Amino acid sequence: MSSSHPLWDNLKDSCFPQLYQAHHREYIEDIPFWLDLARMQGDPILELGCGPGRVLIQLANAGYTCYGIDNDSGMLLQLKNESISGGKGKIYSVLADMTSFQFQKQFPLIILPCNTYSTLELSARSSLLDCIRHHLSDGGVFAVSVPNPETLHNLTTTVEPEFEMFFPHPKTTNPVQVSYQIVRDAEHASFFWYYDQLYPDGNVKRLEIQTSHNLTTRNQYLFEIQSSGLEVHAIYGDFDYTPFDSDSPNLIIITQKSNIIQTIR
Repeated sequence: MSSSHPLWDNLKDSCFPQLYQAHHREYIEDIPFWLDLARMQGDPILELGCGPGRVLIQLANAGYTCYGIDNDSGMLLQLKNESISGGKGKIYSVLADMTSFQFQKQFPLIILPCNTYSTLELSARSSLLDCIRHHLSDGGVFAVSVPNPETLHNLTTTVEPEFEMFFPHPKTTNPVQVSYQIVRDAEHASFFWYYDQLYPDGNVKRLEIQTSHNLTTRNQYLFEIQSSGLEVHAIYGDFDYTPFDSDSPNLIIITQKSNIIQTIR
């Protein structure tokens, strides 16, 4: 693998948000789920860790007023560059830490998609839940999705790299090959994502991104959420409302601030 390519060197610090958006743009299977919650709860909607807006833009396109928090200014810049079409919704993006944000308003719906919650340590999750409870209106819903904890626990210590997909680089249009490798220790399952840009002259340059998920159990998640003062309303294993079991791809938890329980579907 080539150690340097001038064009990539100039872009590598600024391109990851575009690469991330291109990588995940076609993943839409969860969008109807978040739209169902929006229809049930109304707006404004707050998304935590909104990134470049894969979910938030779909909610705005459906006509909802949306607020997005992220601590990465590059991701929020990419969000601003994405267009909203077909609806009357609005997006307000805020550069902030999701564990210590402050708004002078409350929200009937707060969501945390995209497996971000499981990347936070216990103390950060506790601070996050305090912020969420403070910012939920009465009867407000907080919904969060993480990878199935049992699947993460059962991973072998090291999983060899696997190819996932190709897509054109957002700036150069060169092919980008995406692959990933999983390494698990006693406390974390770490995903190493490799973005290999393939140049016409045969050069290849890799951008490596690591995401580590805590090996927290389902019961631990439920205990900490309930201890924060939120009531667990429903648990699903997929975005089609399948009940959670050991083979589920996801753990999706729906919580509510008060005793007022509504039907999700």
